[in-house]
Amino acid sequence: MYDSENFRKSLEYKSDEELNYLRYRASGRTTRLIDEFVQDFFNRPMGTKIYIYDHYGTRQADQYLLGRVIKRLENEHHVEYKKGSDSNGFYILRTEPTLQEMILDEIERRKGNE
Repeated sequence: MYDSENFRKSLEYKSDEELNYLRYRASGRTTRLIDEFVQDFFNRPMGTKIYIYDHYGTRQADQYLLGRVIKRLENEHHVEYKKGSDSNGFYILRTEPTLQEMILDEIERRKGNE
């Protein structure tokens, strides 16, 4: 648990540069980006590259964000994927159909057998 009064006092001794850095920390933007990329991963057709770009705009930050997206996919969704990079940046792509796609395929298959 953090002590808001002590934190507020500590800010008085921070430089302008430190304050600007802190302003972008713990804002939840990275978490929202991860959520967005995971949704994209499932909503785009299988085999579509999803390029991962972080809000910091550096290749190192993009690579870090890619790792966070992959960790989320592995821990929460247990799906198959491929990752890579090219001149456009780092990407992931889905290598197996979603459950919804499998259900729709089975419905179509059964229609064909009628």
